[in-house]
Order: sequence, then structure tokens, then C-alpha cells
Amino acid sequence: MSADPTPAPCIPGPCQSYRPGHSVHFIQARLAHRDTEGWADGIVCQARPDGTAVVDYLDGGSVTLWHHGDLTARAPQGSPVRVHERYRLLACGRALTCVLVLAHDERH
Repeated sequence: MSADPTPAPCIPGPCQSYRPGHSVHFIQARLAHRDTEGWADGIVCQARPDGTAVVDYLDGGSVTLWHHGDLTARAPQGSPVRVHERYRLLACGRALTCVLVLAHDERH
């Protein structure tokens, strides 16, 4: 997985990128599934059509995430979610979305 910390737009057509914030790779999903301690529960406090979302963790702190598509339908404001920062995944229900972690706020 790439360590690139900046959002990268897709080329026109269906996304075929596995960079952070794009498509979920099956190995990425499998590794996150095995690493159960890496998941953190939270609530989406803000989701925007530009692909950014802010998740408040239930145990304190928050994280700002980015996905190449609109996150308002995938993880609407108020949705309970789980985030796996190591494997860059956002889980809302049974759906997994690959995300890029943009920022942390430990003050919550």
C-alpha cells in the first residue's frame, strides 16, 4: 500500500487504483479482518460531497478521512462506523471503503 499522504484524483472511467482513498484490495480487506484490534468505533459527524468525512471516535479523538467519491451516501452524517487506520478502511454496515487519513484530532 502506498504511503502517499495526498489525495489523488481518478482518471476518467471506472476507478482501477488501489492507492489510499480509492478501491479496496482483497488483501487489504483480508488483513484488516484478521487484525480485529485495529478497528475503532465512531460516529460520522461530518460527510461532504468532496469525499471528506470526519469521524468522532467513541473512545475520544477524531479523524478526517478522504475517499475519491462522495462519502455522503456511503457514510452519512450520524452513521455508526468502524475505522481501521493501519489498513485505511472505513466500514459502514457491511460495506468497506478505502480511505486516506488526512488528519487526527486527539483533543476530543
